[in-house]
Amino acid sequence: MPRSLRRDTGTLTLLFAVAFAFPIVAQDSRAITPPDSAQVAAALTMIELMHVGDDMIDGIEAMLSDSTNPNGMPQEYRQVFLEKARTRMPDFLRLLAPMYAARLTPEDIAQVSAFYRSPAAQHLMAAGNAIGAETAVMGERWAYKVFGEMMIELGDAPPATPPASNEN
Repeated sequence: MPRSLRRDTGTLTLLFAVAFAFPIVAQDSRAITPPDSAQVAAALTMIELMHVGDDMIDGIEAMLSDSTNPNGMPQEYRQVFLEKARTRMPDFLRLLAPMYAARLTPEDIAQVSAFYRSPAAQHLMAAGNAIGAETAVMGERWAYKVFGEMMIELGDAPPATPPASNEN
């Protein structure tokens, strides 16, 4: 295995982000009926309540950061791209809304929207950034451990453990 892959913690971090930050949802096998405009509007409200756009911008920002992408897009391009992404995110959400509306019933959309308006959901969303940050740290430690086990099984030296790792 090439030394660059063995020691490339950026790749390991990216693999972790893809595996855990963007869960893959199984395709719904039901027939999809084109939604009407009221369903699409309700779905748009729902995804706005869910802060889907904010989460996507946070993910893009993390992917473009110096720590995860040190040799990637130049800083001035990142700034302009992020500004444009923030400005254009409502357009993207309008593209997503029909997909949600087609796959969820009006009742589902109403119930999800009601939940995201509730105090419990507001608390969950407020705690989400802290939980996400803690999950990323724990996940990186876990990923180092799994990656190290794999390297040993393949007859190679494991990567150095992350600082302050307390994972068993």
